[in-house]
Amino acid sequence: MFKLFSWLSLVLSLVLWMISALLSNNTLLFCSFHIMWISNLLYTMASIQRRFIFGVFNLTFFLFVMGRMTISFIFYKDFGLDYRFDIISKVFSIIMLALISIRIFYSLFEKRYVVKSSIKRKTANNYFDVSLLQKACIYLYWITFIFSVIYVLERVLYVQATSYTSYYTSFKTSLPSMFAKLYTMNEIFFFIYLATNPRKKGFLILGLSFLAIGALSLGYGQRNPIALRFCILVLTYIPLRELFRKQNEEKWVTKKYRFWLLVSVPLAMIFFTFWGSFRVADNQNFSFNIGEAFLNFFDSQGNSARILAETVLNINSFPENRIYTLGPIVEFLQNNIFYKALFGSAIYYDGFTVEGAIEGWNFADVISYLYSPFHYLNGVGLGSTYLAETFKDFGYMGVVMISAIYMAIISYIVKNYKRNYFVSGVVLILIYDIIYAPRDSALSFVGRIFSITFLASIVCVYLTYKYLESRRIKVGASK
Repeated sequence: MFKLFSWLSLVLSLVLWMISALLSNNTLLFCSFHIMWISNLLYTMASIQRRFIFGVFNLTFFLFVMGRMTISFIFYKDFGLDYRFDIISKVFSIIMLALISIRIFYSLFEKRYVVKSSIKRKTANNYFDVSLLQKACIYLYWITFIFSVIYVLERVLYVQATSYTSYYTSFKTSLPSMFAKLYTMNEIFFFIYLATNPRKKGFLILGLSFLAIGALSLGYGQRNPIALRFCILVLTYIPLRELFRKQNEEKWVTKKYRFWLLVSVPLAMIFFTFWGSFRVADNQNFSFNIGEAFLNFFDSQGNSARILAETVLNINSFPENRIYTLGPIVEFLQNNIFYKALFGSAIYYDGFTVEGAIEGWNFADVISYLYSPFHYLNGVGLGSTYLAETFKDFGYMGVVMISAIYMAIISYIVKNYKRNYFVSGVVLILIYDIIYAPRDSALSFVGRIFSITFLASIVCVYLTYKYLESRRIKVGASK
């Protein structure tokens, strides 16, 4: 039934799209991409066990791209975008094209990478002793956890002593650069640990500490770390474990899980809205209304549509010779020790400066500067979205191409997870970045996967594993 309605609603959406083009009617276009989004959800529900990652991507797409416009239209009878008719029309067309593209490409790639029951019986290769690999990851995780707490606390204490916006314009760390690398390595060790398929007890202990670091980031105004960690653990990893669960293994998606999921999501929405208001409010004038929290939540999170509108508006104002979609790759190459050895150190431009906006490769910097130079130079930015980056660089075809890349990765992930522990760890990191793409750089995951820090993390896990293995062999031989 879900499958039938998903395809019927897709056809209806396309028909409305064509009619809106003929009549130059943005309201019909607005309705068409909402029906398309509903069609994608129905498609997910038709086989939710296999398509839950596709569903999560659509949920984050709604939250960051569509949410503000939807709430504004329902309660205020407008689109929540104060731009010319032609700008809004182009924004809606890009959104519609993105939703259709992810649906078509996921349908195509799913057939190629379909999850079969036989896949569940396959296990990761037997080269590693899973218990030793888990121990290696646990040891490394807790060691780097200490440095991660220090890394985050320094930022929290700075913001508490100054202000939220000062963090972006004035903060300079006094810690060695190794602390930032250890913070990143801590995440990688955690994901590799998850890839070893730990039991619930072990998952719960490390999972809560992983969420705690994200929660601590709220102290310097960052909501994204805790929100993303919640999404990857609760909405992605647990269903993924259930998908590949053997018959004799413990269930992961239970009634208790469903109950707490239904309770935690609205509470999280209220809390994030509260914190977003509190971090920039004057303590004497601060007020908070729970009834308005749900509305404000979508309004505060759905900034990607504005970023997209600003991109369309300023399409001819961007600096030349910059392909911002490749920004994470360029920054990775320039910060690579091999690149520095061959070509010397590249010039680094600080964010929230004119030079950083004009000369840098970060799309979030340049679009924020074009939108409001005053606010940007005072530490207030718009952020980024994969839709705006790819449209600016490659037009409509760029939106289609990046959709194909994302859906190929997601489809491949669902089939190949649990083939190899390290590969599965990479898979989780890819999901972690892709589900946030509607509010982030298009290729943010590339810089992470191919960074020296990532490679060093893999080597550390391997060497620690070999050390534990050698100790066990020595103990066994002595007996």
